[in-house]
Amino acid sequence: MALRNLTPDDADGVVTFVRMAAFPPDRELAPDALERPHARRWLVGWGEELGVGWEHEGQLLAAAWVRPVEPVLARDEATGEPLDEVIIAVAEQARDAGLGRRLLEALLSRAARAGRPGLVLTVSERNSVALRLYERVGFAHHARTPTGWLTMVWRPPTSTTTPEVSPPLADPDGGAAGRGRR
Repeated sequence: MALRNLTPDDADGVVTFVRMAAFPPDRELAPDALERPHARRWLVGWGEELGVGWEHEGQLLAAAWVRPVEPVLARDEATGEPLDEVIIAVAEQARDAGLGRRLLEALLSRAARAGRPGLVLTVSERNSVALRLYERVGFAHHARTPTGWLTMVWRPPTSTTTPEVSPPLADPDGGAAGRGRR
């Protein structure tokens, strides 16, 4: 098993991870699910993303990446610039092996080296495993929707700014826009 950077060649492979992260696991996906805005924002224009993957025997088992997406969930207070959003997913057969933590630690290290002022993600408050992971790697709670989605922000250790959190938008499925099992 090996950690590696994601590349433009991973465009087709990351679709699986968007499906895992952006949609509830207990519901069958509509045929057009990946064409909906909250999924497309992770896939359209895939290229030189800041991201990492975990590969075993030529198969990508986990992936985490950041990109600027709409709607903007949080902005850097000092510059007003939108914070890039994180998406992460681990294939079911590779869960409970610490891959999520390894991916996030590698991603956050790369984001800090790249000069990112911070990152943002969303997670269901019912996803206690992911929530604890995000807290352990340094994400802090910043907003909650009425439907139980939390917006969390990470800042590099040297950053002294506080993000300005934008209000969440509703998606057509009744949840918060772009929210999944992250």
